[in-house]
Amino acid sequence: MDPETGLARPRDNGTFLKRYEPREVNNNFTEANAWQYSFSPIHDLKRWQDMLGQSGFSLEGQLDALFDAPSQTVGRDQADITGLIGQYAHGNEPSHHIAWLYAATQHPEKGQARVREILETMYSDQPDGYQGNEDCGQMSAWYVMSSWGLYPLVPGEAQYALAAPLWESVHLPQVGADGVTLNRMGHGPCLMGCLPMDQVLRSDTPGLESIDGEAGVADLFEGHQTYLSQEALEAHPEHVFFTHRTIPEIGRNWSTYTNRHPFVDRRDLDLLPAPRIEVARRFEGSTTASVWMTPSAHAPTQRKVTESQSIRVSSEPGHTSTAYTTKKPNDWSVRVLEGKPNPQYNPGEAALIDGVRGDVDWRKGEWFGLQGQDLSVLVSPPVAKRFKRLEIDFSLLHDQRSWITYPKRVEMYLIKANGEEWLAAWSDYDEIEDIPAEIMHWRTDYRHQGHRMRPKIAGIRFVFKNAGPLPDWHLGAGGETFIFIDEISIQE
Repeated sequence: MDPETGLARPRDNGTFLKRYEPREVNNNFTEANAWQYSFSPIHDLKRWQDMLGQSGFSLEGQLDALFDAPSQTVGRDQADITGLIGQYAHGNEPSHHIAWLYAATQHPEKGQARVREILETMYSDQPDGYQGNEDCGQMSAWYVMSSWGLYPLVPGEAQYALAAPLWESVHLPQVGADGVTLNRMGHGPCLMGCLPMDQVLRSDTPGLESIDGEAGVADLFEGHQTYLSQEALEAHPEHVFFTHRTIPEIGRNWSTYTNRHPFVDRRDLDLLPAPRIEVARRFEGSTTASVWMTPSAHAPTQRKVTESQSIRVSSEPGHTSTAYTTKKPNDWSVRVLEGKPNPQYNPGEAALIDGVRGDVDWRKGEWFGLQGQDLSVLVSPPVAKRFKRLEIDFSLLHDQRSWITYPKRVEMYLIKANGEEWLAAWSDYDEIEDIPAEIMHWRTDYRHQGHRMRPKIAGIRFVFKNAGPLPDWHLGAGGETFIFIDEISIQE
């Protein structure tokens, strides 16, 4: 959890990812974004809310911000993110519990109103009656249980968050010894409280006749729970859900949803967050590494770094952070002449010659990637020079399942000081192959031949021709392919 935003934020090289927009859909999240993943620590609600409070946030405030945020995502187009209310996405599983999380706050009626809104606006009996994929039945299951006013907020816990039922009466024949009936009294989306029917029928329960009015309602249900355990559900054959159009403007003191598993109060299980390491991933000359051992640390410890190295720091008891910093291995420069990288795969053109090599897991962000375009890159020495020999190497990635293919042609041109250039090396790759993900190292040597004076070389220009659309055998047939390149290495 990022203490600056109270949201889930990816870690990168020992610290939080610098370029961060919680609405962005990218490879750090599956079928969702940071907003939708930030409400996942439901297994430990107390610690989560304590952490939010220490950073100046609250669970209720974060929920409000989610539902009030603009209903547009940015970044990659993701077909699964549908049914948006703010950044809540009812069309996919990561969001399904979120409206029910208000049961863990002092304003559960906010969540109950959202649940009723979803029930009434995001389902119909038409062919497109779901807001997203039914997958394993989760869209229907959400509707069924939410319409009962019971929802299993935390997987594995035998209790339910409560809301106003959509139906006047629901009978659950498989619950308990002889089944359980849920009855609704009143109208509207807000739940005032839930009582066993035998308690409602007792003469010493005052105020029930005013359930559709304001008088006495808040007092009647003062301290009532926003949840119901499986044990309590099965203990009585009938339950009454008292509902209302709005919650009266009177202070309530809810007994909110809390976790019941045996580890919830185990302080010996507490772990410190991973330390934060701030250091340049790539540098020239020297750089500074700063380490914050805890989120509340006012000032970091610092040290000067002059060579490539890894920095590893551990909290006790807690997590370990590792950061890598690499010194640029040469004084050459690089410029992209043609081709615009995809914003999600753009570590900057300087990353092409920084000494940091991307591996086959391209999601780490070290690769320079562009889609449906040719790429032209110029690499230049600080001054034109008469080289006797140059060893040239760069990496290309092939991961056809992710639409990343080798270029259909690679060309290397040597540029003289007077601007003339000649084609010095080339390779052709005629077909897109159905092979596992791999990295190819393209290598060539330049050696001056003959007795004439060596020309002054002012630059090397590389051209990468896009492979064109994906072939017919591919699941994405016709889609535009990517070129992924990294680490052009030139040794004299």
